[in-house]
Amino acid sequence: MKVLDVGCGHGLTGCILAERHPAARVDAQDWSSVLAVAEANAERLGVRDRVRLLPCDAFDVPLDGPYDLIVVGNLLFHFAPDRAAELVRRLAGALKPDGRPVTVGFTTGDQSPAQEPHAHLLGLLLLSWTAGGELHSTEAYGAMPAAAGLTGTELTARPGLPLRVQVAGRSGPS
Repeated sequence: MKVLDVGCGHGLTGCILAERHPAARVDAQDWSSVLAVAEANAERLGVRDRVRLLPCDAFDVPLDGPYDLIVVGNLLFHFAPDRAAELVRRLAGALKPDGRPVTVGFTTGDQSPAQEPHAHLLGLLLLSWTAGGELHSTEAYGAMPAAAGLTGTELTARPGLPLRVQVAGRSGPS
């Protein structure tokens, strides 16, 4: 299994996938300064030999696909909707025909701030941290893979957790 972990941060998502799936090879992409943490986690989990570090911007990194799985965790809200959709289109082009993109992130607009305080607070912080970042609604997250030619989008949410997981594909639900 070939995995791309885009904006991997601490790298734990890709490293845990590699730990649980011995045949998995992971390309961990993020800024150089962040990849040191991902590399340390790969060493700690004993999967460093199957994790390749890609220090580059997610919009510019050469994609060595096709990938079976592309993970985009807590990244898209750093960008305005059109820029986030551009990245999703780019990544969709690096998938195998039966590959799956998995997006994990906070969403907002689905419930009131009292019901989703974490997401709405993060939305306020993004106003001061980024030039164009904003929290996207689950509807907006669903539209991004559709615009990239992907179908079968499934959204998973767990009560009490502020994150949503979206899986898409090319031919129906996974």
